[in-house]
Amino acid sequence: LEMDPTRPAGVFKEQGAKCHRLGGQGFAVGPDLSTAAGRPDATLLTDLLDPSRSIKPGYLVHTAVTVDGKAFAGLLAEESATSITLRRDEGKQDKILRKDLQELNASSKSLMPEGLEKLMTPQDVADLIGYLRQALGPPQPTGVVLFDEQRDLVDEFTQGGGTATILHEDTCHGAV
Repeated sequence: LEMDPTRPAGVFKEQGAKCHRLGGQGFAVGPDLSTAAGRPDATLLTDLLDPSRSIKPGYLVHTAVTVDGKAFAGLLAEESATSITLRRDEGKQDKILRKDLQELNASSKSLMPEGLEKLMTPQDVADLIGYLRQALGPPQPTGVVLFDEQRDLVDEFTQGGGTATILHEDTCHGAV
Protein backbone atom coordinates (compact mmCIF):
# COMPACT_ATOMS: atom_id res chain seq x y z
CA LEU A 1 0.00 0.00 0.00
CA GLU A 2 1.13 3.53 -0.71
CA MET A 3 1.63 5.63 2.45
CA ASP A 4 -0.08 9.01 2.56
CA PRO A 5 1.25 10.87 5.62
CA THR A 6 -1.32 13.65 5.24
CA ARG A 7 -4.37 11.43 5.86
CA PRO A 8 -3.69 9.81 9.24
CA ALA A 9 -3.71 12.90 11.41
CA GLY A 10 -7.28 11.93 12.32
CA VAL A 11 -6.25 8.33 13.03
CA PHE A 12 -3.49 9.53 15.34
CA LYS A 13 -5.85 11.94 17.11
CA GLU A 14 -8.51 9.23 17.55
CA GLN A 15 -6.22 6.40 18.66
CA GLY A 16 -2.59 7.30 19.35
CA ALA A 17 -2.98 10.72 20.96
CA LYS A 18 -4.97 9.24 23.86
CA CYS A 19 -1.71 7.94 25.30
CA HIS A 20 1.21 9.20 23.19
CA ARG A 21 2.69 12.62 22.51
CA LEU A 22 3.99 13.54 19.09
CA GLY A 23 4.76 17.03 17.87
CA GLY A 24 3.03 18.72 20.80
CA GLN A 25 -0.18 16.69 20.38
CA GLY A 26 -1.53 13.99 22.66
CA PHE A 27 -1.06 12.90 26.24
CA ALA A 28 2.10 11.72 28.01
CA VAL A 29 0.82 8.38 29.25
CA GLY A 30 2.71 5.90 27.07
CA PRO A 31 6.21 6.44 25.69
CA ASP A 32 6.87 9.69 23.84
CA LEU A 33 6.85 8.74 20.17
CA SER A 34 9.88 10.92 19.47
CA THR A 35 11.92 8.13 21.10
CA ALA A 36 10.95 5.91 18.14
CA ALA A 37 12.86 8.10 15.67
CA GLY A 38 14.98 6.00 13.37
CA ARG A 39 13.19 2.73 14.12
CA PRO A 40 12.36 0.67 11.04
CA ASP A 41 8.78 0.72 9.71
CA ALA A 42 8.46 -3.02 10.42
CA THR A 43 9.23 -2.38 14.11
CA LEU A 44 6.67 0.42 14.28
CA LEU A 45 4.11 -1.91 12.69
CA THR A 46 4.90 -4.67 15.20
CA ASP A 47 4.49 -2.20 18.09
CA LEU A 48 1.12 -1.17 16.70
CA LEU A 49 -0.20 -4.69 16.05
CA ASP A 50 1.32 -6.41 19.10
CA PRO A 51 1.79 -3.73 21.78
CA SER A 52 2.56 -6.17 24.60
CA ARG A 53 5.41 -7.84 22.72
CA SER A 54 8.01 -5.38 23.97
CA ILE A 55 7.17 -3.03 26.83
CA LYS A 56 9.58 -0.33 27.91
CA PRO A 57 10.43 -0.23 31.62
CA GLY A 58 7.91 1.84 33.55
CA TYR A 59 5.04 1.13 31.16
CA LEU A 60 3.57 -2.08 32.59
CA VAL A 61 -0.12 -1.96 33.43
CA HIS A 62 -0.94 -2.23 37.12
CA THR A 63 -4.32 -3.34 38.37
CA ALA A 64 -5.54 -2.18 41.76
CA VAL A 65 -8.56 -3.51 43.63
CA THR A 66 -9.90 -1.60 46.61
CA VAL A 67 -11.40 -3.12 49.74
CA ASP A 68 -14.86 -2.13 48.47
CA GLY A 69 -14.31 -4.10 45.24
CA LYS A 70 -13.59 -1.27 42.79
CA ALA A 71 -10.96 -2.06 40.15
CA PHE A 72 -8.57 0.39 38.52
CA ALA A 73 -5.96 -0.12 35.81
CA GLY A 74 -3.17 2.09 34.57
CA LEU A 75 0.51 2.87 34.70
CA LEU A 76 2.00 3.29 38.15
CA ALA A 77 2.59 7.05 38.03
CA GLU A 78 3.32 7.69 41.71
CA GLU A 79 3.82 5.61 44.79
CA SER A 80 4.18 6.81 48.38
CA ALA A 81 3.85 5.36 51.84
CA THR A 82 0.17 6.39 51.93
CA SER A 83 -1.09 6.11 48.33
CA ILE A 84 -0.55 5.03 44.75
CA THR A 85 -1.55 6.87 41.58
CA LEU A 86 -2.42 5.07 38.36
CA ARG A 87 -2.35 6.99 35.05
CA ARG A 88 -4.60 5.95 32.17
CA ASP A 89 -5.64 7.24 28.74
CA GLU A 90 -5.91 10.98 28.15
CA GLY A 91 -3.70 11.55 31.22
CA LYS A 92 -6.49 10.77 33.68
CA GLN A 93 -5.30 9.60 37.09
CA ASP A 94 -6.71 7.55 39.92
CA LYS A 95 -5.21 8.11 43.38
CA ILE A 96 -5.87 5.25 45.79
CA LEU A 97 -5.05 5.39 49.46
CA ARG A 98 -3.05 2.38 50.66
CA LYS A 99 -5.53 1.87 53.52
CA ASP A 100 -8.21 1.31 50.84
CA LEU A 101 -6.04 -0.96 48.68
CA GLN A 102 -6.75 -4.66 48.84
CA GLU A 103 -4.62 -5.80 45.92
CA LEU A 104 -2.07 -4.37 43.47
CA ASN A 105 -0.70 -6.44 40.60
CA ALA A 106 1.63 -5.69 37.70
CA SER A 107 0.70 -7.20 34.37
CA SER A 108 2.83 -8.18 31.40
CA LYS A 109 0.38 -6.31 29.17
CA SER A 110 0.71 -2.92 27.59
CA LEU A 111 -1.80 -0.19 28.36
CA MET A 112 -2.14 0.14 24.58
CA PRO A 113 -5.12 -2.04 23.69
CA GLU A 114 -4.68 -5.10 21.52
CA GLY A 115 -6.67 -5.27 18.32
CA LEU A 116 -6.24 -1.68 17.10
CA GLU A 117 -5.93 -3.11 13.59
CA LYS A 118 -9.63 -4.00 13.84
CA LEU A 119 -10.44 -0.31 14.21
CA MET A 120 -8.33 0.68 11.19
CA THR A 121 -8.21 -0.37 7.57
CA PRO A 122 -4.90 -1.57 6.10
CA GLN A 123 -4.69 1.83 4.38
CA ASP A 124 -5.15 3.59 7.75
CA VAL A 125 -2.26 1.56 9.17
CA ALA A 126 -0.02 2.36 6.19
CA ASP A 127 -0.93 6.05 6.42
CA LEU A 128 -0.26 6.09 10.17
CA ILE A 129 3.21 4.60 9.62
CA GLY A 130 3.74 7.26 6.91
CA TYR A 131 2.62 9.97 9.34
CA LEU A 132 5.01 8.70 12.01
CA ARG A 133 7.82 8.43 9.48
CA GLN A 134 7.23 12.01 8.34
CA ALA A 135 7.26 13.22 11.96
CA LEU A 136 10.18 11.06 13.13
CA GLY A 137 12.47 11.15 10.10
CA PRO A 138 13.91 8.30 8.08
CA PRO A 139 14.61 4.89 9.62
CA GLN A 140 18.16 3.93 10.54
CA PRO A 141 20.00 1.75 8.05
CA THR A 142 19.25 -1.94 8.34
CA GLY A 143 21.46 -3.65 10.88
CA VAL A 144 21.59 -4.76 14.44
CA VAL A 145 19.94 -2.42 16.94
CA LEU A 146 21.59 -2.91 20.31
CA PHE A 147 19.88 -0.34 22.51
CA ASP A 148 16.48 0.25 20.92
CA GLU A 149 14.90 3.35 22.46
CA GLN A 150 17.46 3.51 25.27
CA ARG A 151 18.97 6.85 24.40
CA ASP A 152 19.97 7.45 28.03
CA LEU A 153 22.17 4.35 27.90
CA VAL A 154 23.74 5.48 24.63
CA ASP A 155 24.35 8.92 26.19
CA GLU A 156 26.16 7.24 29.09
CA PHE A 157 28.49 5.53 26.61
CA THR A 158 29.28 8.77 24.82
CA GLN A 159 30.11 10.78 27.95
CA GLY A 160 33.53 10.55 29.56
CA GLY A 161 36.35 8.27 28.56
CA GLY A 162 34.78 4.89 29.25
CA THR A 163 34.61 1.96 26.89
CA ALA A 164 32.18 -0.83 26.28
CA THR A 165 32.76 -4.36 25.08
CA ILE A 166 30.02 -6.28 23.36
CA LEU A 167 30.25 -10.05 23.54
CA HIS A 168 28.43 -12.23 21.06
CA GLU A 169 27.47 -15.69 22.24
CA ASP A 170 29.84 -17.20 19.64
CA THR A 171 32.76 -15.15 21.01
CA CYS A 172 32.20 -15.41 24.75
CA HIS A 173 34.95 -17.99 25.08
CA GLY A 174 37.43 -16.19 22.86
CA ALA A 175 38.87 -12.75 22.38
CA VAL A 176 36.60 -9.93 21.30
